[in-house]
Amino acid sequence: MKKIISIIIALTMVLSTVCAFAAGGISVNMLDVNLLDSVINVKLAQAEEGQSILLLVTNPGYDDTATDIKYAVQNYHNLTADAEGKAEYSFKLYAPQDGEYKIYANGSYLASFKYDVAAMKSAVDTIVEYAKDNKKTELETYIKDVKVLRNLALDAFEPIVNAQVGIDMGKVAEKLIVEVNKNTFEGTDKENSAKMQNIIKTVVALELLNQSKADQYIYNNDGSLIHDSALKLSTIDESKSVTLYEYYLNGYNDGSNEYVLKDSGKAAVKSALKGKNFASTEDLYKAFMEAVVLNGVNKSTLKGSADSITYGHIKGLLTNENKTATEVKGTVTNFVANKLAGTAEINSIEHLNSLISQYAQLESQQGGSTGGGGGGGGGASVPGLSAGGGITVTPVDNVDATKQNDKNANENYKYSFSDIAEVEWAIEAIEALTAKGIINGVGDRKFDPQGTVTREQFVKMLCVALGLTEEAEITFADIAADDWSVPYIKKAVKAGLISGVDENTFGYGVGISRQDIAVILHRTIKDTTGTAQFADNAEIADYAKDAVGALSGLKILNGFEDGSFKPNASCTRAQAAVIIYNYLNR
Repeated sequence: MKKIISIIIALTMVLSTVCAFAAGGISVNMLDVNLLDSVINVKLAQAEEGQSILLLVTNPGYDDTATDIKYAVQNYHNLTADAEGKAEYSFKLYAPQDGEYKIYANGSYLASFKYDVAAMKSAVDTIVEYAKDNKKTELETYIKDVKVLRNLALDAFEPIVNAQVGIDMGKVAEKLIVEVNKNTFEGTDKENSAKMQNIIKTVVALELLNQSKADQYIYNNDGSLIHDSALKLSTIDESKSVTLYEYYLNGYNDGSNEYVLKDSGKAAVKSALKGKNFASTEDLYKAFMEAVVLNGVNKSTLKGSADSITYGHIKGLLTNENKTATEVKGTVTNFVANKLAGTAEINSIEHLNSLISQYAQLESQQGGSTGGGGGGGGGASVPGLSAGGGITVTPVDNVDATKQNDKNANENYKYSFSDIAEVEWAIEAIEALTAKGIINGVGDRKFDPQGTVTREQFVKMLCVALGLTEEAEITFADIAADDWSVPYIKKAVKAGLISGVDENTFGYGVGISRQDIAVILHRTIKDTTGTAQFADNAEIADYAKDAVGALSGLKILNGFEDGSFKPNASCTRAQAAVIIYNYLNR
């Protein structure tokens, strides 16, 4: 008799005009088994566009060589691969039996999954026992071996837990111990199994992000999460009453224009979710929402116009609901939106709030706004501002109001920060770099111009100024993996601008010396030479002499009134602003 796959192919060809059944390189991209509802979701990949795929699932004890369709076949379905060579099919197990189910595509074996209530109960009991006894090593080994509860993309799970991906299963075990001990398992065997399955799936999916593994194990081509069934990021808009997931994937349509995240914006959001050590999905959701807001401001564009500069998208991005969820403060008028869209990089919600406050004050000084946040153009222009801001200058007739405006202009609100009048020589640089988002204050409209700049703070300023994006791995022992400075240090290392104070130490928190700043900047213009002419030349370290000479010759670095350079002195925040400003305008 003919084997079962031949019988089904023959039947399918009778029922369909499509007959391209070659298996090719088809693979299972995801196999998700819902133990509680007995629903199986299979995602296939690596087919050819438009290829017909006969998906066959056999019952326990049978394979594609069986001849009895009545008992051997659990389900079969004809699929057609999309433009990316992918296809998906979901079905509910009919009369579930304990054992191993096998999956075939066009006669080629792809994967299998286990459904065994007794084995599920045993696995749950074992994991709970290990977790309550804090047996991390035993739990790590057990999770690698037991398959009945995992079902998190089975073909992808094997390389995840073994050498191909290199995930640290010890950290997975640690997280499992915490999560299992948070839960009780007092339901039916199937309910307990489903609960444990979800815990395992979520922990592994989070650890793929935490350990910053390759995107192929984390993201689909459109930027959605491969393991969204575990992390449920796609439900965030409904659960948080926001529109940020929709904005991330599809953009914003205001009825006349369609705005989308640039590729660089979507890549920045994806990068922001990796290496953060999320303890829960709530931590992930918070980081995602903040990343979409921060990157959406200046990495969005009109659809089909990758280089178009606009701020119309900000209305859809910074809605009241989205602002509340991400703790963004202040009213975003057209004027403020226009200024935000011209800021080079916004590094945190605190930075964004500071900018909104500063631009609102500037708008108040220069006139009123005709409307609310976002939106297109129109309205009169103010000299020095971009057109289309919707700005109207309203004359002030009230004498007392005029006096107050004059007082503000001459005192506290003359500049973006209330404490920079004391460093008049640095005001132009501080104002210019603040407007571009390269530097920001320390809170309460203070800049702290005499404060010391640490090594990591200067690296951040330079990375933003240069627009660096590519990162390298770093292994400095004095930098925590989740520290705010890590992305900038990785970028600076990749660009060859910095190294540590020794092989294993970055020098985190240490004030950066003036001569070290010279060396870092010289690496970007290293073909320039010069000889320093300072009274304290002898104090300049040998490794920095060429750099100090070159940068002083270019008027990027200047000395003091007494003719000294003070190479070993820590650089102040005002000095750093002037140095970077001179560098950008050399």
